[in-house]
Amino acid sequence: MVPWRGVDAMRGRKGSGIGDTVRRERERHGLTREAVAELAGVSPHVVAVCEGPRARTADVREFRRVCRAIGVDGDTLLKSCGYETVYE
Repeated sequence: MVPWRGVDAMRGRKGSGIGDTVRRERERHGLTREAVAELAGVSPHVVAVCEGPRARTADVREFRRVCRAIGVDGDTLLKSCGYETVYE
C-alpha cells in the first residue's frame, strides 16, 4: 500500500480504477457532472478529472468533496484501490 499525497504520489501505482469508480457511482445515483460539481462546490472540470484517467492528479480535498457529493467516502474508495493512508 502507498500513501496518496496528491499529484505525483499515484503515478505508476495501483489505482487506475479510482476514476472509473467515481464515474460509476455518480451514474448510479443519476447525477450529472454539473450536479455533482454544484453539490461539491467545485467546477465540472474537477469532477471530470476525478472521474478520468487523471484522477490521481486531483487535489485530495476536492476529490473528497466530489466523493461526498456522490455518497462515497473518498478515503474508503482510495483504500479499496490500494492506498493505505491519505495525506492532505
